[in-house]
Amino acid sequence: VEIEYIDNAFGSSNVYNRYIPDLDIEPIKDIYDTYISSTFPNTNYGRYTNLNVSNNGNDICLIKSDLPSIPSESTIISCKLNYQYNFNEISDNFIIVGAYEIMNSWDEYTVKWNDNISISSNRQSYNYLYPTSTSVRQSYLTITELAKSWYDGSKLNNGVAIKSIA
Repeated sequence: VEIEYIDNAFGSSNVYNRYIPDLDIEPIKDIYDTYISSTFPNTNYGRYTNLNVSNNGNDICLIKSDLPSIPSESTIISCKLNYQYNFNEISDNFIIVGAYEIMNSWDEYTVKWNDNISISSNRQSYNYLYPTSTSVRQSYLTITELAKSWYDGSKLNNGVAIKSIA
């Protein structure tokens, strides 16, 4: 998660970057991620290292991070959810994914499709993902307005769902 903000107390611009190491090497306690699948609605994928998003909407990625501390008088300028992807579906030229607010709490190691996770219909942003063969590419989704609401307390931070836009 990358948050850019202006510290209004000092009038300076700062960028807060959170580095997320490879989860196979060093697990992070404040990053929660998994996916849910309608194909296997009673299966939990919390221990998997890959997160799936399918073009037909059968797989939805769930991500939540504890919020980094920023000065209380700051103005958030932007917030991006940065991620790497490897898309190798030969049948598709691209997939369009969107970021959506998750409305209820969930647990990385127990959540399943049949738990009926509530996902907002308001899309925060979207991006095109293109086939990568074997290489990994970087991308991001902007979640600025959602992050602002988490910081001002008007919404609970239940994370973001990444799913295809059909």
